[in-house]
Amino acid sequence: MAVAVIIPSPVFSCTIFSAKDKHGRMWAGNNEDFYWFDFSTQIRIVPKTDSTFSFIYFNYNNLDFPQGGVNGAGLFYDANMVEASDVEGQNKKSNFPGETRELMLNVLRHCKTVPEALLLFDKYYIPELRTGQIHLADKEGNMGIITIDRSWLTSDHFQVSTNYNLSHQDDDYKKCWRYPIAYSMLRVADASLELMTAICDSTCQRKGVSTIYSNVHNLTSGEMWFYYGWDYDSPYKTTFEEMIALGDTTIMMRELFADQIVVKAYNAFAAGGFDAGLKILNTVGDARVKEEKLKLFLQGVLFDFESFIKSEKISVTKNEQLVRQVIEASNNEDLLYIIANQNISKTNKKLAEQKLRTIQTSGISVGLISGVVLGGSIVVLLVFVLKNRKKGKLAVP
Repeated sequence: MAVAVIIPSPVFSCTIFSAKDKHGRMWAGNNEDFYWFDFSTQIRIVPKTDSTFSFIYFNYNNLDFPQGGVNGAGLFYDANMVEASDVEGQNKKSNFPGETRELMLNVLRHCKTVPEALLLFDKYYIPELRTGQIHLADKEGNMGIITIDRSWLTSDHFQVSTNYNLSHQDDDYKKCWRYPIAYSMLRVADASLELMTAICDSTCQRKGVSTIYSNVHNLTSGEMWFYYGWDYDSPYKTTFEEMIALGDTTIMMRELFADQIVVKAYNAFAAGGFDAGLKILNTVGDARVKEEKLKLFLQGVLFDFESFIKSEKISVTKNEQLVRQVIEASNNEDLLYIIANQNISKTNKKLAEQKLRTIQTSGISVGLISGVVLGGSIVVLLVFVLKNRKKGKLAVP
């Protein structure tokens, strides 16, 4: 815990932003960041009924918590994790039946505008907002923020949130490197697909924490663009209506990007083992791109999401041969540090430590201290976050 204490802000993150362009069209977008690159993210599609809007939401495999979503009325939301705070009197509100998961789904089912959603949160107590805030936007032009302290409608033509409580008066959120980037880009330029995509790319997490996917929505037209695996040149373009037409179903996000080299490598690994996936990546000629895709691939095959859910702590695969193959293939200091501190065989632990020392000595990567801090902090913080997630609570990075 002492390692985590020296971190001034969360090491995990999401960047969320929305804006109205000069033609009155509403835009929204976000990066979904996780503690490692994970191939299990999903899009859940829910058709309308006689009394509810159709909607889609994003979640992780076997978790089924709406990390963010958009409905047929053009209402968008996503959430940031923030540093914990307590406010007296919050527990005097009513508890929503089914707790946070059902409340967020209720927003998507029944709310047409941001003001309608704010009324729900004024009425119901959400204990998870101690460590979270919700970012909303709608096609009517409304934008708003919900925190444990208070909620409000934004009067400006754009809105940005990262991992700091926006209701705090000390403006500590501006210390986040992603916030000023998104804020300054929206302040000086008119909202557009190009601008929203550029913000996703500019605030993408490529070191330590990983951005898994990004999405941009034109809430006015219903157009949507998805980005995956740090590739902002080849989006998956669709519309809300096209997605809803698929019916009541769930789509793996990676299935929309079957042509991406990292997805091909992961699919080859799933079908034929580690060497099959590595063979795909070895076809990449650009050394920088290859190293980037290799990092995503290795994170995806190494970390065990199922064990993570069950044990409430970071876990690597129990396949010791696969652990050894990852160690041999990786030159990533952060990854090797985490491996060396897991419950793995003595042989692989020694191999990871030797590889780590070689990297530090040769200068392939830098920052032993940052590696130690990142590894220790992730382990500690994952435990806290997963306890909330398992209970269907709002604890999204």
